Amino acid sequence: MEKITANEAPVPLLGEDWFDPLEAGVRQHIRSFIEAMLESELEAVLNRRAL
Repeated sequence: MEKITANEAPVPLLGEDWFDPLEAGVRQHIRSFIEAMLESELEAVLNRRAL
């Protein structure tokens, strides 16, 4: 036997087609949190300039 086949099996969940719904949910939650934080900071800055 000249060829080692132990490492030739495809790794599951890796590649272009990989999608993890849990990771997608966490990313969306973090994205929403950052967006809300930036919007509140922007609103605070704009309210200070109006006074």
